[in-house]
Amino acid sequence: MKRTLILLAFLMSIIAGAQSYNHALGLRGGFNNGLTYRYYNSQSHAYEFILSPRWGGFSLTGLIEHFRPLGNEPGLSWFYGYGVHVGTYASGRRNVPPANDNLLLGVDGIIGIDYKFQGVPLNISLDAKPELNIVPYFWDLINFNLSFRFTF
Repeated sequence: MKRTLILLAFLMSIIAGAQSYNHALGLRGGFNNGLTYRYYNSQSHAYEFILSPRWGGFSLTGLIEHFRPLGNEPGLSWFYGYGVHVGTYASGRRNVPPANDNLLLGVDGIIGIDYKFQGVPLNISLDAKPELNIVPYFWDLINFNLSFRFTF
């Protein structure tokens, strides 16, 4: 009986490690640091949401991302995408344009590399995310970020 339970636990761990994942939640470091959540609706497409503290306020970014394999390494891919962001900020801060209100609204692009560790529920990605703020109008050329996510 004991051997059967050990064998069953071993087989279940192999099956669980081989399963794909649809969700990834983690931390993002860089200019747009904060929380990141990805929902994969297929192997090649995902939606990513980023919640970032920003200039005394916050920013919420929504992205549509497209993934393509990179080389022959399982779990390694490159991705690109686009999206929008909305948020608030504290006026009067250094390096922030003055505005009549504190609304932040703009469009985003993203390109990067992504790696899902085999047998471990961990995903890591490095990306460049340029953004154009429409309200107030200014351009953040490229923001480099590193993300670590727990996959489930």
